[in-house]
Amino acid sequence: MNFKAREICYRAWDNEERTMHYYCPVSSFHGVDSTNGLRNRHDKRSWMTWVGNTYSNGTLQNFIYLQGVIKTKENSCNMMGEGWIFEGDVVQFNDADGDEIRGFITWNEQRNRYVIIDNNGSFYPLDSESKYTVLGNVFEHTNLI
Repeated sequence: MNFKAREICYRAWDNEERTMHYYCPVSSFHGVDSTNGLRNRHDKRSWMTWVGNTYSNGTLQNFIYLQGVIKTKENSCNMMGEGWIFEGDVVQFNDADGDEIRGFITWNEQRNRYVIIDNNGSFYPLDSESKYTVLGNVFEHTNLI
């Protein structure tokens, strides 16, 4: 049996600084520390704990973590998240009837999957076969929704 772990990419919205930080790929973290969690390879004073808290220079950061949900290009994951569609992205696509839909990507607990929610509150399943155009994200481009 050949098992290959999938590549994982995250970004984090900093609520205080109002900026996006990228952790792509997760291998950008410099190893595992059983006490502190994952250390950032590029800034060894930064780490993410096992419960999702992020510290920089010993100070707890106010981040919202967003997972990369669709990899759009092979071998393209880099420190800026290029080649990925993330939770919180505002996307545009055509539904099965050919109608143009705009919505944002979020995790839905009831459906146990990522979905796109449009302005009317309608849900659309997120799949890797559809063609999505990323217009921005709900944090930096609030006017898109």
